[in-house]
Amino acid sequence: MVSSISGVEKEQGENELVPIGGRLPHYLELRTSPLLNCLQALMPNTAGIKNRRRLSASLASRARIGMYLEINEKLHLAYADQRDGRGSQHWWRLFFDDSLREVVERAASSTATASGTSQQQQEQVRHSRQGAPFLCWSGMYFRSKAELKIAQLLQKRGVLFFANAQGTASLKELPITREAHGMVERLEADFLVFLNGHCMCLEVDGRQHQQTEHALRDFAKERVLLREQIPTVRFPAQECLVRPGEVVTEFLNLFPRK
Repeated sequence: MVSSISGVEKEQGENELVPIGGRLPHYLELRTSPLLNCLQALMPNTAGIKNRRRLSASLASRARIGMYLEINEKLHLAYADQRDGRGSQHWWRLFFDDSLREVVERAASSTATASGTSQQQQEQVRHSRQGAPFLCWSGMYFRSKAELKIAQLLQKRGVLFFANAQGTASLKELPITREAHGMVERLEADFLVFLNGHCMCLEVDGRQHQQTEHALRDFAKERVLLREQIPTVRFPAQECLVRPGEVVTEFLNLFPRK
């Protein structure tokens, strides 16, 4: 094998969904350097500094959202992101089967995680607010097709929005919020949408929002946002999935006119 990475490469089209979960039972999320260690351990004839540089160049050419490479039936590779900022090492997801697990974990000095390829596991990831993003589109990540459909419609309407926006907020003077369920200062909004000089939060409520713990966090988040004059509007995930156009139209009509 030559000292470059080859295989069946799949690309994200302009409006195509790319599954972030792998198709093999185990995965590790790695920066470029430990990933190179793994690839050199797994691929013959890639030892040495010169070959490492060639492998690095081969990775650099694939550092783009939506890239999924099936190196062989036992080893797949997906690009993740550059979460540590411009100029930092990229992050990758390496997927592999049981026969490669020991070699990969030793080379990466890390323990593999189950990738969750069964239907039940995928549903758990899709509907978990703590799970990894499930879908990638237009450089953004979404946990459900319902969220994805809303994003596509908002983009089509030419509206400024942020999807799965994360941040923090002070809980000072919010004793109920703190005492009710120990909410931390970290917040996440499905969509922060801006129109006519105003901002509103659009939430896509799946089944997990019916659970008591999620509901309490949702109510607390709404109070925190409302303190900053950001109202929250909630729609059932099923409505967002089946009738996204009507959902977006109704939501945008709630904004104050100029």
